[in-house]
Amino acid sequence: MKGDWGDKKNKGDGWYNTNMSLTDRIRYWKSSAARDRITAQTLYRSGDYHWSLFFWHLVLEKLIKAIILNQNKELIYSHNIYSLLLHAGMSVSPKQAKELKEITSFNLEARYDDEKYSFYKKATKIYTDTWIKICNMYADDWEKLV
Repeated sequence: MKGDWGDKKNKGDGWYNTNMSLTDRIRYWKSSAARDRITAQTLYRSGDYHWSLFFWHLVLEKLIKAIILNQNKELIYSHNIYSLLLHAGMSVSPKQAKELKEITSFNLEARYDDEKYSFYKKATKIYTDTWIKICNMYADDWEKLV
């Protein structure tokens, strides 16, 4: 069965499946992004800045996936925000491309041990404050598109 992940097959684990209506699939990504936004804010308040940024990446990724589905397009299997935006047909300035590359790095650098410690050190309060402001701007803009 071809699903929302290109040639990946639905594993049937119940969290999300391609048998959902398009409206339900869009609602899933939007509500999941909203929950992750709350988690990102909670992690920030607790001082877990690197994990907060990881969740901000998830927020933006999920909102873009909702936008793609809202356009009645198939999702691609990617965590790269820039690639997802291009798939959605959205224009991206060079400045935005640079920002989105940095935000996409939050997904990788917070997850893998060889990069986790350096990202932990990089994610100071000042760095995190700067990037949360940027992530909030994108999230607010993209929420209006679905």
